[in-house]
Amino acid sequence: MPTNHLIKPTLLFAIIVVSSFTADAQENDSLLQKRIQQQEYVFVPQTFSSTSFTTAIMSPDYKIRVTTDSVHVNLPYYGRSNTPQIGRSDEDGITFISTDFEYAAVAKKKGKWEITIKPKDAKGVRFFLTVYSTGEAQMDVTSPRKESMLFKGYVW
Repeated sequence: MPTNHLIKPTLLFAIIVVSSFTADAQENDSLLQKRIQQQEYVFVPQTFSSTSFTTAIMSPDYKIRVTTDSVHVNLPYYGRSNTPQIGRSDEDGITFISTDFEYAAVAKKKGKWEITIKPKDAKGVRFFLTVYSTGEAQMDVTSPRKESMLFKGYVW
């Protein structure tokens, strides 16, 4: 049987490819864990939604950068506001830099992380970030003045 001698090299090649993907995934997972633990990462949202606004794709201009001493937030806002907006153009989005915030990151099963960021200098805005081992993430943003938003994207 001439095809029998091809099975062993093909099987060996498949094992090598699968193990290299597994090694890359483990390395990426370790790097992601390290960034979260050291509080040095960026969340890049790709879609957003709220109860009054259906899911839509975002431009790549928005992000949240988390460091040990600050949180840089640049997010759009689409939804209902609970307070009147009089003459303030910055009310259209959620944009600020916080240097006074609470940060908690809890490791869960299968490489998942649940992160809470509570800026003390941002009028009650709260961020609840769930990061998966693949780097995919989703963030719930709550505010006493605005309807909650859900952003989905990735962390790097």
